[in-house]
Amino acid sequence: MTKTLYYATIYPMNEKIVDMYLEGKYSMADVGKAFGVSRQYVHQVLNKSKVEDRWLKYKNKDKADLAKYGEALNELMERYRNGEYINPVVQQLKIPSRIVNKFFHRTAEDILDHEVSKYARNLAPQPNGCIEWTGCYANGYPIHPVNSHDRSALKWGWFYANGEFVSVKNTCGNRRCVNIEHMEKRLVG
Repeated sequence: MTKTLYYATIYPMNEKIVDMYLEGKYSMADVGKAFGVSRQYVHQVLNKSKVEDRWLKYKNKDKADLAKYGEALNELMERYRNGEYINPVVQQLKIPSRIVNKFFHRTAEDILDHEVSKYARNLAPQPNGCIEWTGCYANGYPIHPVNSHDRSALKWGWFYANGEFVSVKNTCGNRRCVNIEHMEKRLVG
């Protein structure tokens, strides 16, 4: 008789242990303290209940992190696409680096939007129809840094406009000009 009563009182507690642990807020030790049992007992209950504790712990933690930082990550992506650099925005929004590393995934389209926005910031239209480059120069020619590599701003402008990365030359005679209408493909041969 006492065995039956013992199991009748233990099983509802086991269900409560599993439920409390699955909330993702408490460790096994915390759950054990709440019910007056050891961490090992909680571990056994979770194993018997077929709960994959590590996987669920991280899954629940991911859900909580996304709920907490989801809007900030969306704003980070939008600002990145508009040409802002990641680190200052992350510091301003106070997003932990582990969250950024885990959930901030850039597609090729996002990277292209970012680079085009950075490129567009360095353009200054002139009254004569030229669009002069206000960014960096090397040997008197405009350069556009992409992924720590300096390349011709003329080539990048042509690529952003036409989708092909070819050698181009300026037809207006203004070395600073990056206007697509003032460029033509350079014949190689």
